[in-house]
Amino acid sequence: MISITRKLIRTLRTVFRRAGDGTRRQSPPILFDANASGLQIWCHAGRITVSYHLPGPQAAARFMLSFADLAELEGSREHPVTLAPNGEIVEANWTDAGVPQHRSFTAIDCSELQNPPVPERMAVLGDDAFPELAHVSRSCGEGQVKYALDCLQLRGQTGEAVGSDGLNLLITSGFPWPWTENLLIPRSKLFSSPELTGAGPVRAGGTDQHVVFQTGRWTLCFTIEKELRYPNFEQVIPDMSQALTRVTFAADDQKFLEQTISRLPHDNEEHLPVTLHCNGHVAIRGRGADGPVTELVLSQSTVQGQEVLINMNRDYLKRAAGLGLTDLGIWKDNTPVLCADARHRFVWQPLTNAGVLRPSPDNISIPSPVAAAARQQATTPPRNLNTMPETPPNPIDVAVSEAETVKAVVEDLPLDPIEAAESLREVLREAVGKTNRLLAALKRQKRQQQFVRSTLASLKQLQDVA
Repeated sequence: MISITRKLIRTLRTVFRRAGDGTRRQSPPILFDANASGLQIWCHAGRITVSYHLPGPQAAARFMLSFADLAELEGSREHPVTLAPNGEIVEANWTDAGVPQHRSFTAIDCSELQNPPVPERMAVLGDDAFPELAHVSRSCGEGQVKYALDCLQLRGQTGEAVGSDGLNLLITSGFPWPWTENLLIPRSKLFSSPELTGAGPVRAGGTDQHVVFQTGRWTLCFTIEKELRYPNFEQVIPDMSQALTRVTFAADDQKFLEQTISRLPHDNEEHLPVTLHCNGHVAIRGRGADGPVTELVLSQSTVQGQEVLINMNRDYLKRAAGLGLTDLGIWKDNTPVLCADARHRFVWQPLTNAGVLRPSPDNISIPSPVAAAARQQATTPPRNLNTMPETPPNPIDVAVSEAETVKAVVEDLPLDPIEAAESLREVLREAVGKTNRLLAALKRQKRQQQFVRSTLASLKQLQDVA
């Protein structure tokens, strides 16, 4: 008989599910192997095997249940569950809200099941190894045609991990792999599991059949895909020093871009297009099926080289910003875009330039917040704290005055229709700006009135107390 908590069973099911295809339909076998040194729980999910070690002596037992069987035993609290094999049946007992519970499960034959061996030599990776591998795994594809694009390539001599789906390619360096070959392993959502990323230092090693990762009480064994091929990706990576246009992203602009680019309008769910415009400044534009163009202006970032207008999938820009990649290189049409820093090289194929979104005074422009705050601070005079604030003009009087001004200008418009239309457009644009300032003044006046009322109420309370 072995003992395990309901909360741990829930954690195991969460992690084991990510070892497969990530769906609830999958029901891989779960092996329980207990002895005096503790309990080892194995999940055999095809090309990936995951195990968890629970220290502490247990009664000797070895049996296997299905993934679906554990669903009845999981819970959110540390209540113990006992599992006792009895021939072909496994008896489970626990207490739920003080009420005894019992289930019987049919054991799965495990006599021929072999667990992967742990390599003798293991190299210590950085604490960020799993998050970095999660980013690489995200760049992989979902199937195999000519190349194993659903795999990561772990390059022993260069210390790199590579992932690609044919449209994007991420190369991350800094891994001290304890082998010299280039090994292919399946992509996996396990690398993004919070249960693993905070479990402790990550170690990696290899056997003849598996690449093995260990962290805390967890062991991950990935089958090496020896019969599959990987594309020669080096030939598609452009030389950053030969870029026609180079962008250097500021850190604040990266955060702004990561948070806002997904909200730009679009009319294509498959490619999620945006236009990147570099001309002494950086702007990213999007437009829906109808409505105006909306653009994000990265005012703190810098541009060198030729002006460029290029369409691309917004998700790639968002991922580059999330990785903190600072340098972006752009070449001629149809040449892949490269975004990089000291550890990463992120390459993606741009979209066709049909329908690029060009600058226009009608575009809705959203500058990065830091730049907007800096401009506001530069144009706002310092406050004199020793004097009472001046009484602002009555917003209604301002509105009447502005309306009269617009009327007078319209009456003086030239007779030529085109010239009249252009003059009217300039007047209306100026009127919109003044209207925005008027709304801001009304809001300030409202806040001041609320402050005065609050102050008077406080004074009245003090008088009543006195």
